[in-house]
Amino acid sequence: MKAERGALLPIVLVGSLFLSFFVTMNIAELKRTDRLEQLYFEMIEAQYAAESGIAYTKQALSQQNNPNLTLQKQFGSIRVVTQAKEIDAEKIAVTATAYARQNVKQTITVQVKKKPFLVNEEK
Repeated sequence: MKAERGALLPIVLVGSLFLSFFVTMNIAELKRTDRLEQLYFEMIEAQYAAESGIAYTKQALSQQNNPNLTLQKQFGSIRVVTQAKEIDAEKIAVTATAYARQNVKQTITVQVKKKPFLVNEEK
């Protein structure tokens, strides 16, 4: 009887080791998943900020005669740099780059017709 009881202890110890290993691995995976989720939402915020930068630059272009223009705007924690360059007599290219936390950077380039400033997205 005593020999049988002693044999159960190593089995319980090995089972406990495997269980703790799997719990540790799951915690590490959850941290990694959380980090990816944060980066995804940061990319979405940067995308919206870049689109807002395009709209801000379109408004500035409608109020100025200079089609070649560089602007910076802060949207919360995201800095957006926009550049407008005249392509030809009828079009202006506007590029907005959003710089967010965690080294996230999103860039959008659109072509805008001069007055009424209609947007044609470049693909």
